[in-house]
Amino acid sequence: MLRLLQPNAPRPPAIDLSFVKARKRGRKGGIKVKHHRRGPRPFLPSVFMGNVRSLQNKTDELYSLTRYDQNFRHAQIITLTETWLHDNIPSSVCDLEDWTLFRSDRQHTVEKQRGGGVCTYINNAWCNTNNANVVKKLCDTNIEILCINLRPYYMPREFTGVFTVTVYIPPDAKRDDAANSLKDTIEDLKNKSPDHLFIVTGDFNHSGWRHCYNIKTQTEAARKPTCQDQFYCAFTRQLRQNGFPHGHAKVGFSRY
Repeated sequence: MLRLLQPNAPRPPAIDLSFVKARKRGRKGGIKVKHHRRGPRPFLPSVFMGNVRSLQNKTDELYSLTRYDQNFRHAQIITLTETWLHDNIPSSVCDLEDWTLFRSDRQHTVEKQRGGGVCTYINNAWCNTNNANVVKKLCDTNIEILCINLRPYYMPREFTGVFTVTVYIPPDAKRDDAANSLKDTIEDLKNKSPDHLFIVTGDFNHSGWRHCYNIKTQTEAARKPTCQDQFYCAFTRQLRQNGFPHGHAKVGFSRY
């Protein structure tokens, strides 16, 4: 209307739109994007594992990682070996906020009492504390095992739950005896809950999963150099597509 009343009015300068990029429409796709979009309830759990060589003096650093490091904060399970914990160290010393600690210390019946020990942290945002319980602990001169049964808030319909098995085999252990103990433990759990997802992690040293020749459903999932730490699961392809496992938890001056 004003233009009709004032036909000779000056026009505004033209705007150069050559540098303006077209806005991309839609949303990002891909399995990893969908995995991160689900937040604390992924299709399959993310796991960190590591050999800490004394957990007591690394608790503060581990707490900082779970608070400020995105990979640790979004993980669902953290498994650690060689915690070097004993009965005189309470669990409150190693507790993490919003995480539940399950530990298995080296028993006094073992000849070498110093060292050893395994533990597992479970993210409370992924699995309620009441739905996580220890089903088996084993500690002898050849192997240390901690088995935990988990019923998280969400799991694919193919699985009824998750079994996490944290293993530590000392360097001077008898390989065949350790393999037989691990095989018997896995087979016993499979007979009780055949539809569970099995995740086996730990420090195997000179031993390995291939020595448990009767268990052929598990394959190694970690593709990076892992020293003696190994990670086994029956669904390695799906785990890798979900960006899992993130890697090894190298905390402080631990070995790896």
